[in-house]
Amino acid sequence: MTRIAFVACSKTKAKEVMPAAALYTSPLFKKSLLAALDLADKVYILSAEHGLLDLGEPVSPYDTTLKTMRRDERLAWGTRTSVRRVRPLCSTMSPIRTVARSLKATSSS
Repeated sequence: MTRIAFVACSKTKAKEVMPAAALYTSPLFKKSLLAALDLADKVYILSAEHGLLDLGEPVSPYDTTLKTMRRDERLAWGTRTSVRRVRPLCSTMSPIRTVARSLKATSSS
């Protein structure tokens, strides 16, 4: 089975169009991405603006954040992201293991 990881986007971004993996510049994003790449066969970025992104997908900087969305907007984002992009991947997923859990385990050893 294919192991898939999802990494959350970050507030800090490059100033120009970049592949999704290079657009987000926060230290936490970079560490999470490296951990995901190490643990999974396929990695996607969860973007507040675009939903699910492939690592190489060109993305312009944006200011959208889930934190400032109303509850109904967050639910709509989750539905759009899940229905369009995540559910089709589910048939290839092994049991989900979150990157955060993996990072916690490696940092305590």
